[in-house]
Amino acid sequence: WNPSLDKEPWSGKMGEINEKLPMGEQCLEDQRMFLPKIVDLITEGAASRDWYGRMRRGVHALKNYIDMKHSVPSLARVVVIKCLYDTVTQEFDHLDQYQIKVFAQVASILLKCKECLPRLILPWRPLYDYMHRLFFGKSRTSQTPLCRNLGYYLVALAKEGRRYFPDGCNDEILAELRPFFCPQDMSILKAQGFLCLLMRRHPSGFAEGGDGAMAFVREAMAYWSWIVSYSDWDLHWVTLLSSLCRHMHRDYADAWEPMIPNIMGHVLHILDLPVGPSKVHIYDSKDSSIGSSDGYPFFTLSIFVHRGRTKVIQLVRKAAKLIVCLLRPGGGGGAMALVRRLAKAVESFLHPSNDGYWTRRLSQLLASLCEYLYLRVLREKREVGGEDRLGPREVEEFAVVMLPLALQGLYSKSATAAMQASSALRHLSFLAPATVLPPLLDRVYPALTTLTQVHQTSSALDALASILFPLLRAPPFMPFTPGGPGPVPSAAADG
Repeated sequence: WNPSLDKEPWSGKMGEINEKLPMGEQCLEDQRMFLPKIVDLITEGAASRDWYGRMRRGVHALKNYIDMKHSVPSLARVVVIKCLYDTVTQEFDHLDQYQIKVFAQVASILLKCKECLPRLILPWRPLYDYMHRLFFGKSRTSQTPLCRNLGYYLVALAKEGRRYFPDGCNDEILAELRPFFCPQDMSILKAQGFLCLLMRRHPSGFAEGGDGAMAFVREAMAYWSWIVSYSDWDLHWVTLLSSLCRHMHRDYADAWEPMIPNIMGHVLHILDLPVGPSKVHIYDSKDSSIGSSDGYPFFTLSIFVHRGRTKVIQLVRKAAKLIVCLLRPGGGGGAMALVRRLAKAVESFLHPSNDGYWTRRLSQLLASLCEYLYLRVLREKREVGGEDRLGPREVEEFAVVMLPLALQGLYSKSATAAMQASSALRHLSFLAPATVLPPLLDRVYPALTTLTQVHQTSSALDALASILFPLLRAPPFMPFTPGGPGPVPSAAADG
């Protein structure tokens, strides 16, 4: 790595902050001095196979460098990532598991950047072979446990690195894993885990581009119905399909349209609402997975589900993402009809007095639908123009459907449901302030002045705090203007 050919390694947000500090220049000088030495240590250690000497010292120094919030320029990232990735996937026979975990952790941290790194191509097969050997090898027994968090960081490395797999890699991955999709054999779960973990989400990952991606989507929808009542199976498919839909919904909206009724069935299956007197639930609130058995991962198959929350909640979030990605610009289509029917179906379950196991799932669905629509609108304003993005009419229609649910859940018995309702109202206030703020203020103001229903005051204050910024930014509701929220701040004040 030649620092003179790269952009300044001290650039970035922390560099801008350091420039304004009294001792900031010394901080910048430290970056100029230490980063080239760290990169040289890592590259020389990898070239000389001195993994426990120079390379280990360089990786630990780089981790401390990153922990201090210093930035690493793009070309330096490419060099270090290639060294670490090749070492993890090709030299694992000569390294202990702890060292592999540290190298995979640092590589996944470096891969976490919004901008694509230039000239970085990572082969998928070495990583697949190593993970297959580690988790599915015949030597996996309870007497040979894995290093703590090794699986987590390998999954993180695959998740962050798959967008740098070569074009057309998805066809190779499908050719490798498709023979294991046999409904009579448990190997289907292994194949699905690797497929959803390694497959590139962009259509360029297929040799035929978008047409090849849509062919796979139809195939995946057929696979999805093979197994029921297993949360890992549903979570993998809904995560993969929602990511593919995000990149393809504009160009292939007509191809997704016939699948919407089937997707609606799977969404209702994920929500698992009680119907009739039956008390049988498809999913409980536990993170249960199929345990280890001969030829299958140690502990559970959920090792391939990279998540930071409970499995059922992540299922609901990804289902909401898929629904939002299916919304068509210009209105029409089955996705908006799906949203209306879904809102009507869950309305009674979100009543404040109707509390049960479904409350957390439905409140998360409400908040996630509003959040993902807000993120989609922001993304399309930056990247898309003309008629290919959601317009004010579609956003307004969505807000009208979601607003009654959010207002209804505002005073729920569940503190989680009230918090999610406030989150939904916040995103809706940014999207359609003229539609959301008047009824919300009418609902909040009595709770701030009441003397008999003081239990609603805390929820009203939370809602008011969540919408404060869009409330003050919206011109019709500026403070100290006719019709503005003049009494609300005084009602919320002490005394």
